[in-house]
Amino acid sequence: MASDHPEDRAKSAKLLCMFHCALGGTLFIYQGQEMGSCNVPRDWGEEEYKDIETIQNLQGEREHRRRTTGEKDPDVSDVVRDMRQTARDNARTPIQVRFFKHKARVTDAS
Repeated sequence: MASDHPEDRAKSAKLLCMFHCALGGTLFIYQGQEMGSCNVPRDWGEEEYKDIETIQNLQGEREHRRRTTGEKDPDVSDVVRDMRQTARDNARTPIQVRFFKHKARVTDAS
């Protein structure tokens, strides 16, 4: 599985590139892949996510756990952790660019 951890980034990029090239059809790059954009920060809490489907899944899981465990505020930290990999918010983060006097360049977003 690929990872956006700084120490795994180069190996993951090569793995994903090889996989992408092995697919049939025309090769294309989409949603910041050409810049090596990374996912949302690991320290984001559930209130930071804006994707409606993600929010609804979290609320549904919380309600399910309330019914099954009887707890008023059940632990959903595992769901929040998994949201980091599946949420569409990863595609909506700002482009990681630093601006200089005459040019802009992509930065290492670690």
